[in-house]
Amino acid sequence: MRKLVNICYEIMKAVIEFVFIFLFAYSVFPCTVNISSIKTNSIYGRVIDENKSLIPNAKIQIYKNTDNGEEILAETISDENGKFEIKDFPAGKYMIKAGSEHFAYSYASVKLNKTLSNVKYKEIVFTLVPIGECSGWVDMQKIQKTK
Repeated sequence: MRKLVNICYEIMKAVIEFVFIFLFAYSVFPCTVNISSIKTNSIYGRVIDENKSLIPNAKIQIYKNTDNGEEILAETISDENGKFEIKDFPAGKYMIKAGSEHFAYSYASVKLNKTLSNVKYKEIVFTLVPIGECSGWVDMQKIQKTK
């Protein structure tokens, strides 16, 4: 009987540890999507939900992780059509996230390349999901070139 109690105790302990580790990892390391290089010095995009409905007033932030936490480098709000733009951003590797009230943040790693002209090659589309899910997802869509 004592062996059975010890076995049950060890199983319960393992389950509790697993749940704790899962919840800790979930809250500290959200889902992140790596985006290929963007050939522009501006970031263009839109924010939608799972049903492809536009999300106005979503917060979009570009940041770098530092030893002291996140260093916010730029921030904007999506317009009434869910669209956003951050112009004249220096080339480099950054993190970008989008979120809104009642929605979890979606995260992406982005590399901006220098260009000689103001040409838009790709648009970032953030799909947000309700709070409580890991995070939404991020897609790249080709957009029309401008002169």
